[in-house]
Amino acid sequence: MKISIRSMAKQFPLAAVAALAAALVIGVPLYTATLSAAAPPPKAELDADTIEYDSTQGVVTAEGHVRLARDKAVLTGSAGEYNVKTGVGTVSGGVRLTNEGAEMTAAIARALGGDLFEAEGNVVLTKEATKITGPRAKYDAGRQYAIMTGGATLSDPDGTLTADQVEAFFDEDRAVATGNVHIVSPPRKLDAVSDTAVYYMKRPSDPARRERMVLTGHASVVQDNNVVTGDRVTVYLDDKAMNASGQSKLVVKPAPAPAPAPAPAPAPSKAGH
Repeated sequence: MKISIRSMAKQFPLAAVAALAAALVIGVPLYTATLSAAAPPPKAELDADTIEYDSTQGVVTAEGHVRLARDKAVLTGSAGEYNVKTGVGTVSGGVRLTNEGAEMTAAIARALGGDLFEAEGNVVLTKEATKITGPRAKYDAGRQYAIMTGGATLSDPDGTLTADQVEAFFDEDRAVATGNVHIVSPPRKLDAVSDTAVYYMKRPSDPARRERMVLTGHASVVQDNNVVTGDRVTVYLDDKAMNASGQSKLVVKPAPAPAPAPAPAPAPSKAGH
């Protein structure tokens, strides 16, 4: 049986939606209604213009200004669905997820078990100055970990990193890129490629930590007029230093000579001389 709940749609706990529907179906007082489940799903709250509950499937469908909240994470969109038995929710239509300083936008997102979310369609995940974009992502709010697959781009004020896959460990200020890695940093005059890369960002809590990139597999780095290739190349971004290991090679190209100064124009002749 499907039951529409409109007047109580705003800020209504999902467990209460299911309990209310159960009470209406079986004709008993609300306080005696219970949900049969071996383990209760994560606590969640649903806010929408209209809510419909299918008591047979245990599925809540929401339309209009949907807001699904779980702990500190909030999903918003134009339509949503939530299974009160499994605790899995889906929100679509201009989706936005916010959680402790992180924001993710996508065409569709799912709240899975615990703190895990997945998103599809023009996914953009932003935290502080770091932004990761791609077609698909999984985000673990508890671990502050995200993985973008299907072709990803990580960007910050220094430049951009593109790869087949990018993992971000936000609590560690570290990113791992895998497959067809390409790094471009115009401020540092750097262009690099490799099979994999680990990017250690600056950490305000650790001033001694050096910002660096460790490139592995067919690594090639061009910075200023220098070219370094090797099986493994470490680039220290602050001081433009590089270390290479394995089959490595260094090519130093001399800077182009400055153009000669133009010859001075001849002095004008004086009349009468």
